[in-house]
Amino acid sequence: MQHYLNHSTLDGYIREGDRAITYTNSPLPTAADRLLFILTYLKQNAIQEVHGQLFGMSQSNISKWVRLLLDILDDALAAQRLLPARTAAELAEQLRAELFELDPEAPLFSAMMVQNDQ
Repeated sequence: MQHYLNHSTLDGYIREGDRAITYTNSPLPTAADRLLFILTYLKQNAIQEVHGQLFGMSQSNISKWVRLLLDILDDALAAQRLLPARTAAELAEQLRAELFELDPEAPLFSAMMVQNDQ
C-alpha cells in the first residue's frame, strides 16, 4: 500500500510531489482498517452504498478504495503465489508444482492428472 501511494494517488494518477500522508480523519487510517474494509467487501458482497454506510464513506469513495485495495490484495497474493486457479489447466499446473516441491518422484500424481473422457 505504501509503495503504491508513494508513486500514485488514490485515484490512480502518478504522484507529482511529496509522498502520501495518512490524515487523522482518513476513513481507513491503518493497514488493519484497510484489510477489514476489503475483506468485508469481498465476504459480504454488499452494494457500495451499504458498504459506505458501514464505513461512513460516500459511494464514490467506496469505489475508489475498493478498486485500489483489490489491486493491492491481488498483487500481494500473487507475490506469495496464493492466487486461486481460474481454470482446470491452472489448477493442474499448481497441483503439479506443489507435489513436485514435496516429492519429485511421486508415481501416482502424473496418473491422477490425466484428463478423462468426461
